[in-house]
Amino acid sequence: LQITGALTISCWVKSSDTTDYVLVQKDNVGVNRSYALWGNEWGVTPKVCKFIIFNGGVQADVTGATDINDGNWHNVVAVFNPSTSLSIYIDGSLDAQNTTSIPATIDNDPAPFQIGRAGNGAFYMDGNLSDVAVWNSDQSSNIATIYNSGQPADLTSLSPVAWYRMGENASFNTNWTVPDQVGSND
Repeated sequence: LQITGALTISCWVKSSDTTDYVLVQKDNVGVNRSYALWGNEWGVTPKVCKFIIFNGGVQADVTGATDINDGNWHNVVAVFNPSTSLSIYIDGSLDAQNTTSIPATIDNDPAPFQIGRAGNGAFYMDGNLSDVAVWNSDQSSNIATIYNSGQPADLTSLSPVAWYRMGENASFNTNWTVPDQVGSND
């Protein structure tokens, strides 16, 4: 998942968490930083999503407006359109967008891809997270298909580079292993 150009991340989240937590990231928090999608932005009330990319170690971000931590399922989609915008969609609608000083690329740092926690082992999510999908393209035109009227859908036709359904095929030994439905990034 060494994506340096256009990027889209989608996930379904259900939480009442009021602490700072990560949905998805490739960021060791302080070193080896590429991108991060937070479910609760740190130090802000109400708690809202924040999408961050790093270019040359410099952060570009967009902060959402909707508090998703109400105990209901929500679809969160973050989109990086190089040199153009960073966007957050909540439940099929544009929630926030930044078009100022957007870099052309994302740093290709060797941080691990993490779901539900930060790369440094902190900022765990307390709640449910499912159907995490990652594309190396701008999926803004497919938001309605991804949201699917509020029901997780089969995303295979949209060609994600990774798709973690978090279903019955996941297993736990010392850590969780969640199969990638379309690739080899278990």
